[in-house]
Order: sequence, then C-alpha cells, then structure tokens
Amino acid sequence: MPLIALVEGDFFNDFVKPGSILMLSEGRPGVDDIFSLEQGILTLQMSREKYERTGLTAIEIDLRQPSMLHGKKGFERIVWACRNVLNASVTWLLAFDAVSQNSLDKAAAALQKYQPRLLDCDFEEIAHPVVNVPPLSMDEVRSQSWPAAVEDYCNEVSEWLGLVSLQSPRIAVDDKIDPYLSRYAVPQSESQQPQSTALVSLRWQGVMTSRWISQLFTSYLLEQRSHADGLSAWGALSASTFRRVAVENSDGYTVLSLTEGAKPRESGFVAWEFVGASLST
Repeated sequence: MPLIALVEGDFFNDFVKPGSILMLSEGRPGVDDIFSLEQGILTLQMSREKYERTGLTAIEIDLRQPSMLHGKKGFERIVWACRNVLNASVTWLLAFDAVSQNSLDKAAAALQKYQPRLLDCDFEEIAHPVVNVPPLSMDEVRSQSWPAAVEDYCNEVSEWLGLVSLQSPRIAVDDKIDPYLSRYAVPQSESQQPQSTALVSLRWQGVMTSRWISQLFTSYLLEQRSHADGLSAWGALSASTFRRVAVENSDGYTVLSLTEGAKPRESGFVAWEFVGASLST
C-alpha cells in the first residue's frame, strides 16, 4: 500500500481525518524509510536527501487540520511528495478503532484492493512458579515518610515488575543463586515480609490502539471489584511502543492497581512512564 493512498479518496476522509486508524510501516529505524499514522498525525522518517526532494517543511503532519483539503497549497505539496518521491509500496501494520460493526465493514472494504492479511491478536497466558511478592498496597505507599522514600519504594516495585515480565528466577521462592552472581532481594518493609504467591500474566503482542488498552484495563478493574474476595489485591498493566529510532529502546508505561486496605472494592494507582527504556510487556 503506497503512502499516497492515505491522502486520497474515501480512505482519507473516512479514516485518516477522524483519527480512527493506527498505522506503522515496515522498516528498520535509522536504516529504512518509516511512516506512521496515529490519531490523524502522519510522521515521516527518511534520509535528509529524500526529505529535501519532497519539498515538505515538517516530518510530522497533522492531517486533521481544516487546511488539509485537496486544492489547498500545503496539502497539495504533501500529495505531490507522496506521488513523486515517497511513492514506494510498503507493508503496513494497521489497527482500526472501530466504533461499530458497520464502520469495521467499511474499513475492510476500503482496504480490500490491497489484499490485507487479517491477524487475530490472541493473548499468551504465562503461569509463573510461586514467587516472592513485595508488600503491595496503598497503605504501604502512604507509610513512606518522605518523598525520597516513596520514590525508592516505587523504583523497587518497578524493578520487581520488570523481573516478573522477564520470568526471572531471582524472584522465585526456591531461588538459591550464589550471592556472588546476584545480590538481588525482593523488597520488604519493616512491618511486612514478601509473600509467596502464584502469579499469572497475560501477554498480547501486536499493534493496538490506546482505546483498546484502556478498555482492557477497565475490564480487569471491573472484574477485580466484582470478585474482591477471590482475586489478588493488586494487578499491573504494562505497554510499550514499537522502537522508532535506531539507538534507543522503546517508550512505554506501567500502571499498578492497588486496593485500599479497609475498602477492598476501591483502588489506588501508581504509574510509571518510560522513555527509551527496555520494557518487557
């Protein structure tokens, strides 16, 4: 599918303008030309020589602006660049944020001539061995007496969640690693020791919209509150982006849901944002 297809015809009016489609072209950051479209914003990564040939004034273009219409000088420059310079057909990852079955069918019909391959984004269930879990509760967060202590606590929890994602044996209850090789210890507090718990992780891999991720986390919270006695008092969601530059890792975030000690159906949250980090989700 060539880049020009994004700025012409019904596809542009029905999906690009409303910002309901997420797209990422195939390629290696820092080596190949890479294009992405998110919420109507087109981002172009290319060599300096090719950028100068396009005649464009920016590599990030908001196609939702009222001026982005055929016949407008600025928009026609974009169309010319897509047709004459950035004219190679590329393979895309695409996710459509459908609000109804009708809109989904309309998107499928618009893409049919490009012979799309539909992929089911199924999750992988990972049953961890029994692991040591640090004290995780809003009471524990509040018990930290000064901001530096809160920061240390959050950093330790973030590190532990990363080891869970990596399925590291360092957090297993039966781990007996030589301290010369690793001195890691699961965090604990003055009043609470780590608890042994069997954990389960669900992992999706693919291109997903932020709306889908938000709905997933909301569904988990509703399920947790409806079974307050049967589910764990905490849960975490991590998401990471595709790598966009050659020399850095991904951006991403983690949200940790913690129940209130005296109110098991109410939750508090701790969130981390990662920039250029190595994330396992």
